Order: sequence, then C-alpha cells, then structure tokens
Amino acid sequence: MALIRSVRFARFRTLRDVTVVFQPRTVLVGSNNVGKTSVLEALEGAFGIGRRGYGFSEQDTTSGEDPSIGFEIVVEVVPSQGDQFSEDEQAIFATHIDLSQQRQRLLVRVVGRVEPEDDVFRAYVDFIKADGLDDGRVSQTQRRALTVVMLPATRDARRELGDRTGLWGRLTSDVDVARDVEERIEQLGREFGRTVVDELLGEEFRVRLTDRVAGSVADVLYADEPGSGLEFSLTPLDAQQALRQVELRLTTPGQPESRRVVDHSLGTQSVALYGLFEAYLESAGMRALAVAVEEPEAHLHPHAVRGLVKRIRRSPFQTIVSTHSTAVTNEADPREIVLLRRRASGTVASAVPPGFLSEDEVRVIRRYISEVGSDFLFSRAILFAEGQSEHLALPIFAAQLDIDFDQLGISVVPVSGSHFQRFAKLVGPQALTIPHVVICDRDAARQLLIDLRGLNRLPTGTDPDDLDRSQAAAAAAGYFWWSAGTFEQSLLEAGGAAHFVTALIEQRGRRFLEDVAAKIGTSDLADPRVVDAALRGKTRKPQINQRVAELFSGTAVPTEIVAALRALEARARAEAHAVASVGAGNTVGRTAEEE
Repeated sequence: MALIRSVRFARFRTLRDVTVVFQPRTVLVGSNNVGKTSVLEALEGAFGIGRRGYGFSEQDTTSGEDPSIGFEIVVEVVPSQGDQFSEDEQAIFATHIDLSQQRQRLLVRVVGRVEPEDDVFRAYVDFIKADGLDDGRVSQTQRRALTVVMLPATRDARRELGDRTGLWGRLTSDVDVARDVEERIEQLGREFGRTVVDELLGEEFRVRLTDRVAGSVADVLYADEPGSGLEFSLTPLDAQQALRQVELRLTTPGQPESRRVVDHSLGTQSVALYGLFEAYLESAGMRALAVAVEEPEAHLHPHAVRGLVKRIRRSPFQTIVSTHSTAVTNEADPREIVLLRRRASGTVASAVPPGFLSEDEVRVIRRYISEVGSDFLFSRAILFAEGQSEHLALPIFAAQLDIDFDQLGISVVPVSGSHFQRFAKLVGPQALTIPHVVICDRDAARQLLIDLRGLNRLPTGTDPDDLDRSQAAAAAAGYFWWSAGTFEQSLLEAGGAAHFVTALIEQRGRRFLEDVAAKIGTSDLADPRVVDAALRGKTRKPQINQRVAELFSGTAVPTEIVAALRALEARARAEAHAVASVGAGNTVGRTAEEE
C-alpha cells in the first residue's frame, strides 16, 4: 500500500502557500476557519470516487488571486513500507513513478482555474515529475488506486443516506444487478403500488384515475389509438434508484422499535454513519489510499469519542482526522499532530520533524498528557510550571490581574524541571511552534538553561553556572525561576504567611499547626519555619497553595508572578493579533469550514 507523504497548497482557500506533511496517522488541529476542512476536502475533491468530475469550483481560489491562474495542489505519494511501490502499484502507475533520494514516489498536481479563452472554470489532475513538467493525465484506473474517502462531520445524515453522492449512494452505485432481479423488482413495484392505492383509495378511484389520465393522453396525443395506460409504483422501477431509496432503520438497546437512522440523536447518527463508512471502504475492495474523518467528536460524549477514535485508529488505511477535541488528541502520538494557524500570509502548518523526538521523549510526553490532558495543543500560549501547586494557583493570580486564561487561549502544563526539555522540543520553533513561558524552582533553573543550550535556544546573556546574573536576561526571554527557591517560599516572602496559616487551619485544623509550632519552639503560627514544616507534613500542598492564591488581593500579587503572567499574556495577545491582522485579501473565497 502507498500513503500520502505531503501536500503542497498554493492559492487554495486559506491555504495560500503551505505544505502539510502527513504520517500514517495524522491529526489536524487548529482554530476555526484555519483550513482543516479545506485540507480534507482538497484530497477528497481530487481523489474521491463516486462523482463525474473533480470536486472543485472557482470559489476555491484564494480571494484576491487571479482566477485565470487559479489554485495548485501537489500531492506526494510514497510507498508505505520500504523504498518501492508494490508490483501492482508499479503496474498501475508505470513511468509516472519518480525517484527522490532512491525512494520511489508519485507527484500528482491538481490545478483549478478559469480558462481565459472561454471564461469557464476547469480542474485538472495530472502526474508531474520533480522538475514540475507535466507527465500525463491521471486515468480513472489510477484515480481509483489513489482514492481518498472523506467522512464529513455529521451535520445532515439525510445527505449521506439519500443523496446520490452520499455514503449510501456510493456504497450501492457499483452493485451489479442481474436482469431477472431487475424484472422482479419492477413487477413487485407495480404490484405493491397498485395494492396500496386500492387499499387506501379504493379500486374505483384507481380505475377512474386510469381512465382519465390515460384517456386524456390517448385522445389528445395519439388519436385515441389503444396502448395508453397508468400504473402505480410505490418504489422506483429502476433497481439503482430503488436502492438509493432504501430506508435504513436502527434498533438500539432499550428501544425495541426500529427508527430511521435520521430520527435518532445526532450522536447515534455519527456512529452509525461511521459504520456505513467502514462498509463503504470494504466494498471498495480495501484499495483506498487514505481515509479522512472530520470532527469525529461531533455530538458525542467523551467516552464515546474515545471509543470511536480507537475504532478509527484500527483502520488499515492511512487516516487523517481533523478535530477540536482533546478526547481525540489525548489518544494521539505527538508526532502525529499537525497544527494549522492563520497568519497575514495565510495558513501555516507546524509539525514534529521525522526523528526529532526520541521514543523515550515521546513516551514521557504521552505519560504527562494522560495525566494533565492535551488542551495545550490548541492554545495560543503555554505556561509550563513546576507542578500541581502552580497549576492550581497561577490561574487564580492571573484572574486577580484581569488576565483571562480562557479568553486568551492560555494553558497551564505542570512538568517537573527534569522533563521540561521534552516539552520544549515539542512546542519549540523546530516543531509545533507554540509560544510559551516557563517558571520553575531555583534548583531546576540550571538544568533549564542547560536544556535550552542543548536546543540552541539559550537566551543571550545567560549562563547555567551563574543564575543570579542570568535571571534578568532569562526572564526577558520568557524563562523564570523563583528567587526565594520555591513557589511556597516566594509566596511567604511576599507576605503570604498569614494566608498559609488560614489555609492550613482550614485543611488540617488549628491543633495540627499548633503542634508543628510547639516542635519548633514558637507560639507564632505565622513563623515561616512553622509554615514550611507544616507544608512538609501530611498536607495536600497543591490545594493549600490554591487557597493561598485566593487569599491574596490583586494589588499584592508577588512581583515575580506578575512578571511571568504578563509575559505570558503578551505572547497570547501577539498570537491573537497575528490572526486578527489577516487582511481581507487573505481570506478564503468562500466559507471553507463549517465549524
């Protein structure tokens, strides 16, 4: 089997100039109207089957571009294993196969433009060579070997079940019906229609209607020659039309009476249509190049989403999924993520380069994602913090500063200092390129700078062996550590001792704190030594810090926290501005995403 390695877009909707690289399993993420659906529809438009032409129109050209130049899409197809296509694939594609670094590949170019000689839009799908020269039109046989099948997000199940180009129509379109079966269907249709009319309207009505309709036609058009008649059919007499009008009815546990699929909930429709999608793929002879699934999470509760995603991932085909759901990305390998963003020049794509993350790094990242989730993949900016205490407390401090993490699209990811390097690689400029700020304990700061140096991202003016002199330069680059040592010590130095006393008493009781103070030899419960010793005892420290944050007022937020949160805010706002500044000439010719 082959697979799609990459697709280069030029002047196609929001995809003005971008290359998207695919894996055997690919998950497209990004905000609304960024082009996720456009990527899927471009592949389905060129390589989908069940239509007479290609699925493109003049409106697919990026707004403001010359329609006579139109858009161009170049798809690179490579062997799924090894360096050579299978014998069957080599027989189908023959001389169109190209070589790149001793590996066979196919380059397929899709061009859509308005032809100047007749002002008519046309789309062409051709093979090309590495030099861009045309290498011949893609035949129907070759197109079937390159089939991409797309399941859109469930918005109208009736289309998939009743439309000629819907799933049911495509599933049944290639059925070879024997002539004797066609004749029986015709006879049954006539008999059924006549019986229904007789039973519901009466035989007298049927005879009278026949006399009037057939008699009128015979009298006016055929000089009263014999041979005119009227029949009643409740179903189409043509077998293919009859198949398209078959009604699928679904019975579910607790509902013994079957109901039309379209009468079930949208979530049930989504899952049922995916089953129909699988049946269609099987009927196609398992020859699909790739399958594309748009928003499998639509209308489903989280457990059902995870169940459906696992089913999709078991597909034998290359799969390309677009999503807004962490229930989908939580299941993904980080190397499968393709992040799409809008910029003034159009959409840009970011992904992890091949071999960039080691298997150990991926394992650690996936383990952390299973604990804290993957919403950071959808964020405008990320705050990497030392642990759960910061994870719970810093959003509260942000709210006191009127920084709304949800409005700005900010995620907090707790990672210990020893694991920051892995996440820095994942979201850094060589991979997903998500803006971020880091804040850690002082004892982790040296390792933080060493990790940055290993990534060639060590800020100018910093030295892992001189933290005091490095602190200002590091902060300017978005890397912070607590001068006092830890988060709790920083809060204590900022006057938070009384807040800790309140939080500790609420959680463990006054007697607990008095016992700790007695062991130290003081009656002052707000003594930093008492608080520190109490926090080392049997307390739920993250919840303590969360309560302490609530007890601070906005004007008393520690300055180091203010600096880190303002830096984070600036990065999130810059990301939002990059999207908002997209000019009208860079928008799509039509609404490409119905999200």
